[in-house]
Amino acid sequence: MKNIIRSDLQVLITGCYRSGTDYSSVLLNNHPKFIVTTYTTSFMRYSYNRYNPIFKEKNYTALLNEAKKRIKDRWKRNLNIKKIIDNCKKEKKVTYALLYDLMMGDLFLDKSVTKWGEKTQLVWRQIPDFFKLFPNGKAINIIRDPRSVLASFKKSTYNPEPAYLGAIFNCFDSMQKSHEYKKKYGSRFLFFRYEDIALNPKKTLKKIYKFLDLNSDHDLLNEKKWLNADGSKFIHNSVFASKKEKKDEFDFKGSINRWKSQLSSSEIAFCQFINRDLMKLYNYKISKKDNDWNKLLATVFNNKKIFSYFKKWILKNNGIQEFPNNPLDPRNWDENNK
Repeated sequence: MKNIIRSDLQVLITGCYRSGTDYSSVLLNNHPKFIVTTYTTSFMRYSYNRYNPIFKEKNYTALLNEAKKRIKDRWKRNLNIKKIIDNCKKEKKVTYALLYDLMMGDLFLDKSVTKWGEKTQLVWRQIPDFFKLFPNGKAINIIRDPRSVLASFKKSTYNPEPAYLGAIFNCFDSMQKSHEYKKKYGSRFLFFRYEDIALNPKKTLKKIYKFLDLNSDHDLLNEKKWLNADGSKFIHNSVFASKKEKKDEFDFKGSINRWKSQLSSSEIAFCQFINRDLMKLYNYKISKKDNDWNKLLATVFNNKKIFSYFKKWILKNNGIQEFPNNPLDPRNWDENNK
């Protein structure tokens, strides 16, 4: 059986939910030499380190069978596991890196496109593992103003209040880890702010492509030509977009300060209380008029999960990387809980 195309660049793209990761990924996907998919394999979440020892045929076959069913059910794409297994048998040893690359190669690569990126939310803590899998791989984490993330997640999540407050602690962890990774991994890791790609997309895209050693010669900003990795037209998923904006062009610039009208003063104050130092580090201006979160005290202290996040932050200066629901459970495979 014919060999699957192997990649020469692998990129993990991540960030907190509601951080503009879809928008950023579709912009990157429109590079003629680079394919960027969103969630399709979600290998670092669903597959990595769950089928040990992976070199045994029964284990990597189980991984592939699970992935085939999930990808078919959720994304309507066919993973050719027979072809992947035949390719595995030609290798001295089967590894997670081999399986990930063969899956992406089977689904997306051809002779003209041999570089892939995959966007999966809330896997920034898996970036060190991704680097171990792919010694020449790179990773990108997308940062957004925690107040904007909070406002958007509050409106989009189907989980009952106050689950949306978990966004505050996810943002903390995302910003904290980005700062650490940049120091540790240097040229292999990049973070950028959603606000920068929304306000100055051309400049930000050129910065990203330079990081990926890709040229910027193609049309960077023709929104009418934006396509997802499967060739379908990109549709904005902002919960604040009007019907016209979803159909035509979305006002990305207007999305930056929408939190001011969507959050209460106490919600803004609590978000800033947790994230203040990191927000300053990432050049987010602190609202001085919103500095009292007393009205949220009972909510935070009386909710077991939110209080556990708060206590972890107080005692250990740690955030979280966590959805309100378990993403491994198919019952939670909803647009708001990927």
